[in-house]
Amino acid sequence: MTAIILKNKGQAAIITVVFFLMISTTIVIGLSVPIYREVRNANEFVGSRESFYLSEALNEDLVYRLMTGLTVSTSHSLTLNGYTATGTIATVSNNKEIITTGNRHDSLRRVRTFLLDNN
Repeated sequence: MTAIILKNKGQAAIITVVFFLMISTTIVIGLSVPIYREVRNANEFVGSRESFYLSEALNEDLVYRLMTGLTVSTSHSLTLNGYTATGTIATVSNNKEIITTGNRHDSLRRVRTFLLDNN
């Protein structure tokens, strides 16, 4: 009896597995890129909202101080959770203009308020 040793056995299975892995990797990457973009956009939106609310909080604080007669200087700042809002108060023909800017990771949002003098 002579034994025949087949050295080419299993090549088709290995090639099939390699093609399956390439196709699977392409599908996974194709699905993960849009998901990553959406997550990044959602984080930017959250940062934008936080900047706006921080700016609005400082603006409302300055309006309150002016309306109740508390002493205020021409520039203010507010820091909350490591993010900063800055505000300035300007007098324009006996009226007050308050401009505040919130900043969270370079997402700037500005709020402007005019207080009219009733005198």
